[in-house]
Amino acid sequence: ELDIAAITHLFRVQNGTARLHLHPGASLQLDHMQTRGGAWQWNTRQGNALAGDDWAMQVAQNPAVIEKYQFDLQITNLRPGDQLRTLLSVPSDWPLSFEHFSADLAVTFDRPWDRRAVEDQRPQPRRITLQDAKASWGPIRLVANGDLIVDDMGIPEGAANLLVENWTELLELAVAGGVLTANIRPQAQAMLGALANMGGDPTRLDLSLRFAAGEMYLGPIRLGPAPRIVLR
Repeated sequence: ELDIAAITHLFRVQNGTARLHLHPGASLQLDHMQTRGGAWQWNTRQGNALAGDDWAMQVAQNPAVIEKYQFDLQITNLRPGDQLRTLLSVPSDWPLSFEHFSADLAVTFDRPWDRRAVEDQRPQPRRITLQDAKASWGPIRLVANGDLIVDDMGIPEGAANLLVENWTELLELAVAGGVLTANIRPQAQAMLGALANMGGDPTRLDLSLRFAAGEMYLGPIRLGPAPRIVLR
């Protein structure tokens, strides 16, 4: 069992393994890495945030652009913790686990990962290219890809393309979690319903999650300020 503790976070993995391949030299720059483990938990001072049965991740440095790394992630039975379910107002009868969760993405940082990431500060993302992400949770099915540029303040700019099955369930979660206010729900459902009907299947929605000028938009709907992407 491996515990990695910080002031406010605890990451616990059973039977966790990691194989690091570093470039020769004093900087110990990361070339590639394979990690996997059994049951795991990510806890904060407020309680459990996320958990899962097992996971595997591969990270590989791009030899032509040394600040760029490819990430391939697979998680079995990803489970949002009680605090996250409460924050999102997830119904009590909603499934505890994602049936499927995987992601393939490339991230370009402001510098390569090396010993300074431990001794000094973390490299910061400057471009995130989501090549393929898939998630299934209850009736919702989601496929995503996209490209984001991240500035020095961690504010993203760009778009992710989303294909959502049973999108009305996702809309209900967004309203329950406060991402959308109840008073604009009818307008949002009407607009998204029109977009879904244009695609020929009213249960499937193909739209864009956009980040622009510090704001976040789902199709034509403004969601509010974009989250900052900063590694601490």
